[in-house]
Amino acid sequence: MFRESQIYDVRSRGVARGARVRLTAADIAWADAIFVMEKEHKDRMTENFGRDAARGKVTCLFIEDVYEAMEESLVRELRSRLAPHLALPDEQA
Repeated sequence: MFRESQIYDVRSRGVARGARVRLTAADIAWADAIFVMEKEHKDRMTENFGRDAARGKVTCLFIEDVYEAMEESLVRELRSRLAPHLALPDEQA
């Protein structure tokens, strides 16, 4: 959603062992804000990096992680949940 953003520099990372690109301590230090879909994702961050690693940076969107990447229904849900926090890119036609 933010790949072409002129406002935000965005990285996508996973917290699961099998994630294609896993979250690192360097990613956490780099980020001004971190959004996770589920509370379990935030809990894994705490488990892997400690409670204070991302203190004040993490917002849980409470979106069940059952979607395929960039599935239309996921994008709609992300837009709805991110709107209070970020300026959203225009929807693609």
